Amino acid sequence: MRRAAFAAALCVGIAIIWWLGSRGRPPVGVPGEAVQVTFSKEGGWAYCWVDVQINLNRCRTYNWAGERLYRPGKSGDLDDVFVRYLGEGPVPETELQIDPAHTQQDFVWLRNGVVLLPRNDLANQKALIDMLVSARDH
Repeated sequence: MRRAAFAAALCVGIAIIWWLGSRGRPPVGVPGEAVQVTFSKEGGWAYCWVDVQINLNRCRTYNWAGERLYRPGKSGDLDDVFVRYLGEGPVPETELQIDPAHTQQDFVWLRNGVVLLPRNDLANQKALIDMLVSARDH
């Protein structure tokens, strides 16, 4: 009886250690610098950088398993160009600190309050952020 209890406790302990060690580590295919975000029940990942060749920000979102997410009807690398909701120019690399609680599949909220929107769906996403900001302010 004691052996069975010990074996069960050992298995639970190993499972907890494995679970704690695997949290926060991006899956294969997701950049190591990606941030774990909460845009779905299972969670996901977001990663942004400055593309110095075109002087724009690029962001990619991934589901919990590491599969890249695209907006409906979109795919490929043109889908990852993001622009500021307010203001102009790329956000410097040092300020690309993703806010995991507010980032969604289709927009990236940064810790400094800057919101990045996909250039190829700018009008729709801007309207959504306008509604979110308006609701927050009232």
